[in-house]
Amino acid sequence: GGDAGGAGRGAGQGTRAGLFAGSRGPGHPQGAGRRGIRRGRGGEHVRGLPAVLRRIAGSGEAAESAAASAVSVIQEIASLPASSKLTAADDDEISQARTSYDALTDNEKSWVSDESLAKLVAAEQTAAANKTAAEAWTATAQALTAASSLSKSDEAGVNAVQAAYNNLTAAQQSYLAAADTVELQSRLAAVAENKQLAAD
Repeated sequence: GGDAGGAGRGAGQGTRAGLFAGSRGPGHPQGAGRRGIRRGRGGEHVRGLPAVLRRIAGSGEAAESAAASAVSVIQEIASLPASSKLTAADDDEISQARTSYDALTDNEKSWVSDESLAKLVAAEQTAAANKTAAEAWTATAQALTAASSLSKSDEAGVNAVQAAYNNLTAAQQSYLAAADTVELQSRLAAVAENKQLAAD
């Protein structure tokens, strides 16, 4: 009713688009539930918005201001892809979301739900794991003999690096430098050429 309308005017339209009913702010019991805004690249799904606005309205101007400050961070996190769909192209967005969250005061952070923060942490962990896998492959690939100097004894190593590449996920492969994958192809071509020459 009137309280909900007042909250919208106090916290701004962004509050309507970003707060979670499960957020823990002043006057928000921990067990308030997870009903709220879930917003992603595929569009929006809104649940429990009136309850969110009522809680904000009953918390006073200071709480409304803190909640409004947290909204943009909530939206940044919500816009991140699911962890299973992250690639190197998303690193800047993940980093920006973390920077924005860390810049909030403790009071403002209290309006960011556990669910939202967990998504950010999961994204960071997934990106780090993908990058680590890519770096391990790169170190092994770069240690191979140059294509122009390959011998019969290098064949197993080249094939092992190719197999390791195939075992990387698409997300992990997105962290690889193009020059390293091109060089691997050159080594594979050299191995095939050497085998052909030996057969002749």
